[in-house]
Amino acid sequence: RLLYELAQSITEALQGMFWMLVFMIVTLYSVAILCTRVIGHGNIIGEDADEDLQKIKEMFSSVSTSMFTLFGTVSSWSLMKFVPLL
Repeated sequence: RLLYELAQSITEALQGMFWMLVFMIVTLYSVAILCTRVIGHGNIIGEDADEDLQKIKEMFSSVSTSMFTLFGTVSSWSLMKFVPLL
């Protein structure tokens, strides 16, 4: 009986974690598309910008690199690479 309750609790926890993962991926994907359009291919950072801003523009050059950059930002790897924007 206790083993059944434990297995059921783990299954319920995994279901919640799965839906949070789906929500996070969908959110990252939609924001990555927006950032790629606005920052990577947009006119926010022009071609005549300094070297640091060009590196940031390269971080948002495609949807996949934008997702990776945003995931690193959300998981707090390092925000130091965005210092030139401040």
